[in-house]
Amino acid sequence: LDTTNNDSGLLILSRLPGVASSRLIFYRQGLYKPIFNDGERLAKKSILLASIIHPMLGEVVLATTHLASNHFKKRRTYAALRRSQLLEALDVVLSINKPVIFGGDLNFSPTGTGMSDDDNWKILSHRLSHYSEAAYDKNQVCTFCPPNGFVDQNEGKLDHLFGSPHFTAHNAGLAMTETFQAGKRQINFSDHFGWQTEFVGK
Repeated sequence: LDTTNNDSGLLILSRLPGVASSRLIFYRQGLYKPIFNDGERLAKKSILLASIIHPMLGEVVLATTHLASNHFKKRRTYAALRRSQLLEALDVVLSINKPVIFGGDLNFSPTGTGMSDDDNWKILSHRLSHYSEAAYDKNQVCTFCPPNGFVDQNEGKLDHLFGSPHFTAHNAGLAMTETFQAGKRQINFSDHFGWQTEFVGK
């Protein structure tokens, strides 16, 4: 993908050939004043899209995003900002007239402690009501929680994957739960565990 995407932290990898990619930088971004405290303004939060050619389904659009995070220690939740970015991302996804798989780090959860967000979850569930998400236990599954060494409490499942009506979603679960050696410490690849889903064309 285009190297101008480097400032977003987003990446799409595919074993199938890609034919196009694009990126929309969200209109609303983090604040300038705390730029060196929470880094939201530096991240250029966006939605990234890539079109791939599937041998049976034809063109499929993959879309990923990373919405504004909470910064509890700085007393900034960015709730209104995250909602604005969510609505922009959903407008993009729902404007696509091809099979779509959409997901990413949405930074809100239907369950959890500080990161649960009923209002945003209702918006997401309503606007993607015709999309499928693989079943999981909302009371058990988390992607931002211990034993991840970067996290000290269970904040729920913040990472999500949805498929357009062209797909059914199966076999979802955590990914990238391994650690690696860094000096004398074992650390995780990210402060979030990954989330994976198998999407099957109808």
